[in-house]
Amino acid sequence: MVLVDRFGRPIVGARISLNSSFHCNFKCIFCHREGIFKGSQIMT
Repeated sequence: MVLVDRFGRPIVGARISLNSSFHCNFKCIFCHREGIFKGSQIMT
């Protein structure tokens, strides 16, 4: 069974917060990974 969001996209991961959510802005590298590339993904 695959979970999907309301737009029909498959859900492949979940974010679990261990602290209260009003202290978290979801902008750390664990929640917001834009700009972080693995070596094989960098185009030269």
